[in-house]
Amino acid sequence: MVHLPSKAGAVIGLLAALSLQLAPAPVRPPALEAGLTSLFASDGEAVNFSAHAAWSIAAPLTGQALFGRAGLWSFGGTWMAYSLVNEFALHGPEGDRERNLNLVSRLGPCAVILLIDLLRNGF
Repeated sequence: MVHLPSKAGAVIGLLAALSLQLAPAPVRPPALEAGLTSLFASDGEAVNFSAHAAWSIAAPLTGQALFGRAGLWSFGGTWMAYSLVNEFALHGPEGDRERNLNLVSRLGPCAVILLIDLLRNGF
């Protein structure tokens, strides 16, 4: 007596075999970061930029969460002042590129948050 597999088992086996044979190799398009991070010379620059941007967002929003609008402005202003002092007085010799990236990533996000608050709530 010959034992034939059930129809469901045969269909599942056939589909599995076809999916292995017919599935195209995963296409690896040009990496997303190729367009997004091509402005960075290295992974270290990208990480540094994103860390500065994260702190630049976190500082004023933490102030707002703790002390309201006054906290937003005091923490944001303190962050921006610290960033300027850090870049121009505390950093060692560095190239213009690094300094510019640091200033954009440190001051930009915080300035946008403060500008949004100013436009929404006035002086």
